[in-house]
Amino acid sequence: MKQATAVCELVQNRPNEELNSLTNQVGRAAVSVPADVAEGLGCGTVREEDRFVRIALGPLCELNTALQLASDVGCGSKDGAVGLRERLFASARRTSSLISYRGDCT
Repeated sequence: MKQATAVCELVQNRPNEELNSLTNQVGRAAVSVPADVAEGLGCGTVREEDRFVRIALGPLCELNTALQLASDVGCGSKDGAVGLRERLFASARRTSSLISYRGDCT
């Protein structure tokens, strides 16, 4: 959720004419990560939880790419994007570790 909030804060101050498909995509991907995890937790089975945690890795990677692209084209703060991308890498590592750990337990 922290990444989603930070992304929303990063892009919310852009002028309306700059709110293009890239900005919309970043916002959708940011919201998708915690939503996917929450959906998995709501399913009630470990198997479904694991499936949705794996699904959440996709938007994490997508968000990383979109933030790099946004930074490259001058949409948003480069410093803000770098900080967010570092947090995304950390989230992806933790998520991958969780998947590996849970896979070893089943």
